[in-house]
Amino acid sequence: MAGWLGPAGTHTGLDFYRQIVESTHDCVKVLDLEGRLVYLTPKAQKLLGICDLEGFLNRPWIDVWQEPWTAMAAAAVEAAKAGERGAFQGFCATLDGTPKWWDVVVTPIAGPGGNVAALLAISRDVTSQKEAVDALRDAQGRINEIRNQLGHVARLTLLGTLTASIAHQLTQPLTAILTNAQAARRLATQPVPDIGQLTAALDDIVRDDQRAADIIEHFRALLKRGGPAKELCDLNATIQESVGMVRAEAVERRIVLDCQFDGAPLIAADPVQLQQLVLNLLMNALEAVAESSPATRQVTVRTRLDHGRSVHVSVENEGARMTADEVSRMQEPFYTTKPEGLGLGLAICREILRAHRSELQAERRRAGGLTFSFVLRTTGANDSKRSSLVAGHKIGTRVVPPHLSVSSRVKRSEPRA
Repeated sequence: MAGWLGPAGTHTGLDFYRQIVESTHDCVKVLDLEGRLVYLTPKAQKLLGICDLEGFLNRPWIDVWQEPWTAMAAAAVEAAKAGERGAFQGFCATLDGTPKWWDVVVTPIAGPGGNVAALLAISRDVTSQKEAVDALRDAQGRINEIRNQLGHVARLTLLGTLTASIAHQLTQPLTAILTNAQAARRLATQPVPDIGQLTAALDDIVRDDQRAADIIEHFRALLKRGGPAKELCDLNATIQESVGMVRAEAVERRIVLDCQFDGAPLIAADPVQLQQLVLNLLMNALEAVAESSPATRQVTVRTRLDHGRSVHVSVENEGARMTADEVSRMQEPFYTTKPEGLGLGLAICREILRAHRSELQAERRRAGGLTFSFVLRTTGANDSKRSSLVAGHKIGTRVVPPHLSVSSRVKRSEPRA
């Protein structure tokens, strides 16, 4: 080591240390205790594009910065004057206008008596790294936007398969409105109208009109473009709404749709994304059992609380048997067994669950068909909040096609006259 430094004692002079400082590729400066520039290495002059150094010496160093970095530079100087280390990242263009980002460190230089005699400011050009980070952030933003658009397209595709359900759900309140309106007209034309019955018929019209509006708003929410927005929601109620949207589809295909709910779990989730997730799984299950024998055309939705900390959700179908390879390939993007399918459904389901810190599991059933499941964390909502969200909540429902049970007629508002 001594041989490299030269003869003993020759490496302790000022010129030696100056050579060490000037060999660095960083921008090295020395400031006095007033923050004025008293020394700048030749490398720093080149980095900043300075040809006339005299015009910069004895000027306040913080003046080269603009807000908000002026305040950061001043704070770093004050920290170094107090014997501490000051650091920040700031933007400062070179003299030729080249934009540069710098990582800056200001440290004290001790004098003979140990007191702070000057300040050492070292700036490292991190423009390339900063641009790379910004580009990565922008790319991530574009990826998220594409995911949102893809989810929107998937919702549009999904709703296209639910036209029968939409028409079915709207037919019920619209038919009731028509019937009650006709009854109200008859009552109004009587010589002595029965005001009580007339008022009741009009109340039914208002109520059924609101039902129709709620149905339209429900489907409109699925069509609405936008990113995820989590809120406190009742998982079982959200699943029941999704089941209601495919009820007509199940009846049309003569499929038993059974719901078995455990308690009333509250979760923090995006309700629209959650409905899209359940709708995708339900539609896949309905299609899987559509060609099965009538005795096995059943889809079961279950929720099971796990010690109140999480809830396990499963959608089971009794469709055709699948090989282990087919189940494994379901994890691949855009994989589908449908000739006209795009393979978007399960891919969207996985993205939704990933956003909710969960994952989709697929398991073969011994009797045939598949079980798709996932686990969501429950919240610690207080009892009053829970009660307000789950008022009137049913523990289980079962949709049975008419050919299997004559008691499956849909309940709706009846005319009063």
